[in-house]
Amino acid sequence: MGKFFFLLWKNWALRVSIESVLFGFFLAFLMSGYIYIKKGLVDVNQETMSALLDIFFFWFGVLWNVGLLIALFRSIKFVFNRCYNGYMLRLFTCKQDDYIEPIGYGDLIKVWRRWFLILIWSVAFEILIGSIVMRFGFGKTELFSWLGSGVLFGFVLLGGYISFWVLSGWCKRVKVVVC
Repeated sequence: MGKFFFLLWKNWALRVSIESVLFGFFLAFLMSGYIYIKKGLVDVNQETMSALLDIFFFWFGVLWNVGLLIALFRSIKFVFNRCYNGYMLRLFTCKQDDYIEPIGYGDLIKVWRRWFLILIWSVAFEILIGSIVMRFGFGKTELFSWLGSGVLFGFVLLGGYISFWVLSGWCKRVKVVVC
């Protein structure tokens, strides 16, 4: 069972990582292009290119996080009905008499909210443990000076692994079945 959850998490984490970076890249590219056009399509030289790159990296940092939220919602649909190591997650109807196939985004709203709440609590627990380790292990006196976008993204990925374990036991509509 442990290998099933690891393979499920690995594929989920890869999908979320790629999709969120692509969303952030695409939206930051659009935002940089919009600003460039809004400023009057000035001649591209070294100074203009440097400014455009600065604008791109600023917006990428912001929009990558927006892309992460979108990717988290989209990714939950793809964890169901895929066989890993002889097991799969199934989403059952409210009466739990039959599973839902194919799964649409409308079927996932309640399950996604539950899963997202589990993810938030697991990330909060990881931040708490990280703060304790940084305070007593490394002597950092600033509470969250070490917590940036990249670290938080890593915590979200790690929290995803924890959330799949908890979701399969906590949510009555989600079951691990043999495939």
